[in-house]
Amino acid sequence: MSRRKARKVTLYMMVTRDKYELPLYVTESAAELAKYAGTTANSVHSSIHHARARKGNSAFKKVEVTL
Repeated sequence: MSRRKARKVTLYMMVTRDKYELPLYVTESAAELAKYAGTTANSVHSSIHHARARKGNSAFKKVEVTL
């Protein structure tokens, strides 16, 4: 059986604003997620960055997944 090389995929999610952070939308690009959220891709990136820098919560998450 041949092994496939693992690849990393970045997913962008809009999550609920409670302690569970359940996913509402999952996309492969910030621009696509921004369309669902009614905002810009720059706002999605900015929200993620500021939440990480301040160790706070954001409605948007960026997740790296290995397939």
